[in-house]
Amino acid sequence: MNPQEVAEAVGRGDVVKLASVPGLGRKTAERLVLELRGKNLAALDPGISDGEVGGPYVEAREGLTALGYSLEEAEHALKQVPPQDTVQRYMKEALRRMRSGR
Repeated sequence: MNPQEVAEAVGRGDVVKLASVPGLGRKTAERLVLELRGKNLAALDPGISDGEVGGPYVEAREGLTALGYSLEEAEHALKQVPPQDTVQRYMKEALRRMRSGR
């Protein structure tokens, strides 16, 4: 993961993404989120806002992986979607983009 991806994962409280790094377990990932939450990570990723922690993006990604998409496929599709206010909107847009091959 590059610094921007780490900042994004921490900013969203995305323990699953952090734990996917080889050698980094779930407990360590949870600790990273707890320790770094509230720190100024915006310098690494200006797209992060405090309201995104564990928000619709993360839930939509979990929903897409539950549907059988890989973590990478789900993240690729969701990164193409402009910020949404609900999980349903994120998933609808991501699925639409996945089907159209954008």
